[in-house]
Amino acid sequence: MSGRRLTFIAATLAAIAVLLGLDWIAYSRRPDAGAADPALALGGPFSLVGVDGKPVTQAIVAGKPYAIFFGYTHCPDECPTTLTGLTSDLAKLRKDGKSLAVLFVTFDPARDTPKAMGDFLQSFDPSIVGLTGTPQAIAAAAKEWRVYYRALPPKNGTYDFDHTSLTYLMDAHGALAGTLTPDEKPDVAMAKLSRLVGG
Repeated sequence: MSGRRLTFIAATLAAIAVLLGLDWIAYSRRPDAGAADPALALGGPFSLVGVDGKPVTQAIVAGKPYAIFFGYTHCPDECPTTLTGLTSDLAKLRKDGKSLAVLFVTFDPARDTPKAMGDFLQSFDPSIVGLTGTPQAIAAAAKEWRVYYRALPPKNGTYDFDHTSLTYLMDAHGALAGTLTPDEKPDVAMAKLSRLVGG
């Protein structure tokens, strides 16, 4: 086989790989992505830092269902919308005598220090666990959930991110049980969360 043909095949395979990656990103950001395949293998070990500055690993949610969302405190829309919805959902679950662990992981550690995360989360349910860490540790965690994020060019002295906006619902065995989107209908979100916690 000629070198030119080998080069063409290699370039074709690389293009297919890129398209598959972009397809996942596009899928994860679709409005209807809340119907994600529960069999999709996502999630894994992580080593981050809590708002008190102490290390936090996956042991914090071992053996229990939880929700995990990646965002940042300077987010202008999707992140506060998601956390507000989760705050309302947690209150409803609590009235039914149920609870759910919720993790909020920043991918903007330069601004989201443990203190900044703690201050930001005071506006939401106190049980939500804020996590930050080194850029490398955050990137490793985001990779486990196939979360896409990219810093956009600065404007007016600040910057935003383009990012996946799904909340991942993980069962007690650490398997993906479903997802929520920022614009999830409240009754649908509660149905998903109620199933997740066993009822």
